[in-house]
Amino acid sequence: MRGGKFCEPIGDFDRRVDLEYAFVLPSFGDGHAHPLFAGREMAGPRTTGLTDLGAIVSVVRDFAEANTNVEWIVGGTYDRTLGVNGNFEAAWLDQAVSDRPVVLHARDHHTIWVNSEAMRRAGVNKTTPECTTGLIERFENGDPIGTFREWDAIDLILSKVPARSMSEEIDSLAAASMKMAASGVTWWQDAWIDRGMAEIYLATSKTGRLSQDVDLAFRADPQSWQDDFKYFIAMREGMEASNFVNRLTGRTIKFFTDGIIESGTALLLEPYKDHPESHGMSVWDRAELFKAAAFADSIDFQLHLHAIGDGGVRVALDAIEHVLRVNPVKPRRPVIAHVQLIDESDIARFAQLGVIANFTPVWTCLDLKQDVLSTPRIGQSRSDQQYRMRSLLNSGARISFGSDWPVSTPEPLVGLPTAVHRRTEKGEPSAGWLMHEALTLDEALAAYTSGVAHQSFAENEWGSLEPGMSANFVLVEQNPWTMPIDQISSLRIERTYLRGEPIFERRKS
Repeated sequence: MRGGKFCEPIGDFDRRVDLEYAFVLPSFGDGHAHPLFAGREMAGPRTTGLTDLGAIVSVVRDFAEANTNVEWIVGGTYDRTLGVNGNFEAAWLDQAVSDRPVVLHARDHHTIWVNSEAMRRAGVNKTTPECTTGLIERFENGDPIGTFREWDAIDLILSKVPARSMSEEIDSLAAASMKMAASGVTWWQDAWIDRGMAEIYLATSKTGRLSQDVDLAFRADPQSWQDDFKYFIAMREGMEASNFVNRLTGRTIKFFTDGIIESGTALLLEPYKDHPESHGMSVWDRAELFKAAAFADSIDFQLHLHAIGDGGVRVALDAIEHVLRVNPVKPRRPVIAHVQLIDESDIARFAQLGVIANFTPVWTCLDLKQDVLSTPRIGQSRSDQQYRMRSLLNSGARISFGSDWPVSTPEPLVGLPTAVHRRTEKGEPSAGWLMHEALTLDEALAAYTSGVAHQSFAENEWGSLEPGMSANFVLVEQNPWTMPIDQISSLRIERTYLRGEPIFERRKS
């Protein structure tokens, strides 16, 4: 839709705005993101995007020298393909800092890399027992390497990190909100809220520094979910009683069914190729997951399940099917996020059960992570069955898009063309990857706009440019449909509007 010098408007209006012939798109939604985590990373060493170990170590060292008052150095992310089979040694970080703990998150946020001092202060050593949900990578003699995978193992370290002040947390979330606004996002689903995190959202909203509408998904932990629901319910009620400019809700419960393929923790129906004895990691006991999901649904929380492997996706679908069987009929829009592998027999179940498949479109390309960490684990035949967006859409299922930021970029204008051409930022492979699963530009835009609006039960309010809809839109430099598809990612957001008010305006140079 092209804006311009307004003709005589139809109906009543409050004010007239000249959009100066910019191209207008519906604003974007992000159906699965972690902006608070992203904001926190901005406060530490800026390691994200660095392409060699030496550069990472140097940035950590420089940060430590410039911030001598920071006791625990918790930084940005690192590329797991730089390590040995995805593993990183504490000794490498010791070269940067040896007297203070250092913790870096892998881009996937299912793994951390720490130095020796972090392990010492956490009391982790050769005698530390293995975890129920997680893995401590070890040398042959049993000593921890410095790489920790998944919740229980990661928490051995992160539970020792001192809490940040509320003012620091507000600054982090506000910075993330600004980044989202600059990306054209006016609503997001924060897909991982633990105790204490909802309070940060409330405090930031109270200061007026949270620009978007947000729904929080509280993480259900298999060990503590029954007690945790008291917190979830109290926070949901507190948000409903709040009267802030933006709309902050807590209507969703997040379940993890598995981990990720790169770590060998995604749950697979058939064993891993590189470890034939393993099917991956099941986060929940099946019966306990069904019980927790049914309880969450019974008190009107929306279900949002992380599922990467085809085994994880099946468990998620089975849990939703159980909920539909035991609970009364009502409007519900369960979401399964990521959906990297799906067994052929499970594709039709998404539409049958009313499940929304939430994809991260920037992952739908043959990048180094696929070559180094994924395909060697699952084999070529399964690798060729990843991210089946077209198959699900053709089956009648609804899809939505999310960024999983900070795992990936929060910019929809980068994800949008990737879903269409399925190439890396370098344009590889030139013919695209698994193009039979690609979307059209119209379909990809819908997944970022009306698809996310449907996920949030707001399709009658935003997600499209129609009379009577909220004025949630973005201005871009030119019409994406007239551009080569691989140039859309270079488009700039000029302005972002939420309910007719600008929440982002690009500074004119």
